[in-house]
Amino acid sequence: DEEWISNSTNHQAYPAFEEEPHEPENPESLQVWSSSSSASEINLDADKITQVKSMMAKFELPKTAIPEWAHTVSEEQWKDKLIDRIKEMQQREL
Repeated sequence: DEEWISNSTNHQAYPAFEEEPHEPENPESLQVWSSSSSASEINLDADKITQVKSMMAKFELPKTAIPEWAHTVSEEQWKDKLIDRIKEMQQREL
């Protein structure tokens, strides 16, 4: 299931959510929030990929963040539908 994601060469920029401006807490934050994104992809070695997967495997949304309809769809169904949808979008880009 992961091969089609890692082999994808098409990158699409999505507009960022507009948020109310806020004051950065430190100079590093200012630099992060004010600089434009010049990298179209992030290069990760196998160890970093494993680390990200490990951390994301532990991630869980709070129960209050899950909409009622989502309780009726299994994780496997949701994953299958999402993968199908992404593949459809990639096919349209070719």
